[in-house]
Amino acid sequence: MVGHSSKNGCHIYCGVVSHQKTNGRHYYPILIKPQDHCVAGSDHVDYNVFDLPSGSSHTYTQNLKKLVSSPNQTQYDKHKMSTGITKAPLILGMSPSCSLGVPYCMTTNIMHLAGNLSDLLISLRCGMIDCDATDAIDSWDWAVLSDGAIWDTYGVSVHKTGSHLPGSFGTQPCNIAKKLTSGYKTWELQLHTFSLGPILLYNILPDKYFTNYCTLVCGFQIMCQHSITTKSLVSAQSLLCQWEHGFKHLYY
Repeated sequence: MVGHSSKNGCHIYCGVVSHQKTNGRHYYPILIKPQDHCVAGSDHVDYNVFDLPSGSSHTYTQNLKKLVSSPNQTQYDKHKMSTGITKAPLILGMSPSCSLGVPYCMTTNIMHLAGNLSDLLISLRCGMIDCDATDAIDSWDWAVLSDGAIWDTYGVSVHKTGSHLPGSFGTQPCNIAKKLTSGYKTWELQLHTFSLGPILLYNILPDKYFTNYCTLVCGFQIMCQHSITTKSLVSAQSLLCQWEHGFKHLYY
């Protein structure tokens, strides 16, 4: 599969097509059509997060056939862009009885998901995301950690929480303000974002952003359980969909 920043970057092949900015080369997997940056190929209607298209093995097979039958490099590149497929996967060499087939055998990686979400949320809180000339970081009321002194104090608070954590959590988390860009581990990011963050950001992050954040945390924590009931799984899906729906309206 192509990378997540491509036009068809979903690795479970759900069929959601990403959007592209004017004169840009990077595609963004957002579900709503940009209001002022609608370009050819990115002018499709909004997707409903509560009713996303499911992956189709038939569609994948047809698109793979189109790709491998490309007569030249130009056509191959064109088909790779339109299908989101780069080559035939090794798993197709297995007996069909040993696999659910593509894309049904594909899954997301919760470790990378935790890291990517943490990076996104921390970057928003600290005002570290690049923006267009029409935007201004100073106007971001969610960037509550953008001040250097506040960020340093916050990092100390993260480190001090270690004395209140049970031994099963392992070692004490490092000061995130000092170690974020120099070896902050995935387990530390996950612990911070999905356990410590809601406590440390209480009464600091404005209510509408805090509520949206806690919705994500609740859904994510359910997904990390060793055992999940069907009822809890349905609740997790609902919470994560609510988070995404609220997130795009708060930040886009």
